[in-house]
Amino acid sequence: MPSSAQTAESTVWPEGVIARYVTVAGATADIKAIGIDRQTSVGTITDITITAYCQGCRQKDVSTYLGMDTSTLGDDFFTSSLCDDARKWAQSHAEKCRAMPRPTA
Repeated sequence: MPSSAQTAESTVWPEGVIARYVTVAGATADIKAIGIDRQTSVGTITDITITAYCQGCRQKDVSTYLGMDTSTLGDDFFTSSLCDDARKWAQSHAEKCRAMPRPTA
């Protein structure tokens, strides 16, 4: 296994990251989902922002879904259809991005 893959697997994922892809240069493309609840006349709804972000080149893909009933999403949010675009972007981007990971120190 290449050393970059070993490093990415053994590193603790940042808080909020629900999926991680390793680029060809060893950087990561991370997917985060943030939900903000708000009260409406019909009850609580959630606005969800899903961001796929490359830690190497800093490109990103952002999708926002307003007024979601999160009780319909099930237990594994990452496999829900809401994450389809982020998964496709992160996978495709990781397969070709050659930007080096940024140093941590």
